[in-house]
Amino acid sequence: MQSLSGGGTKTMSFIVLLAVSLSLLNSIFGWRSFEEIPPFLQPFSNIVLLVNPYLVYIQAVLVFLLGYWLVMLSKKEESNVA
Repeated sequence: MQSLSGGGTKTMSFIVLLAVSLSLLNSIFGWRSFEEIPPFLQPFSNIVLLVNPYLVYIQAVLVFLLGYWLVMLSKKEESNVA
């Protein structure tokens, strides 16, 4: 039987990684106009404004991939225990 603390720690670390990743994506690409973009990102304004309409889809793919990775790792651990 898998220890609850090991599985819980791994799950919490994935949730924290996901939250940080989504926040980072939103803070970099979440600007709708050139005037809203902070000065340190203005050299990359073309990329930021190009990615912005697709930000929701990029975040959804990130959630899906990290969820898939977590499920595959938990299945791998279950097969190693058995």
